[in-house]
Amino acid sequence: MVNNKLSKEELSLWGKWQKQQNNQAGDELVKKYLPLVEYVTERFMISLPKTVDKQDIYSYALEGLLDALNKFNIKKDLKFETYATWRIKGAIIDGLRQSDWLPRSVREKVKKN
Repeated sequence: MVNNKLSKEELSLWGKWQKQQNNQAGDELVKKYLPLVEYVTERFMISLPKTVDKQDIYSYALEGLLDALNKFNIKKDLKFETYATWRIKGAIIDGLRQSDWLPRSVREKVKKN
């Protein structure tokens, strides 16, 4: 079943991207969904300490968008925005965990006290 929520133009872009890895189609898709990256980044910044750099979070989010573009299956009946939001959030969390110099066990002990 093909995703019926997309316009013909969007379906064409997705087809070019998924079948041929067409760079122009990929660029258009990134431009189209960039506001989603900005939205998720802003939402994440609310709950993070002021010491966390917004540009770092934005770059993690952008990596999540690119990952979502590569892994999304247009044939499933799922909105890309929903799928991408989860991938973007996951990429931000993974990026924060990798940049954290404290092990998770120590951080949990600090939270308990």
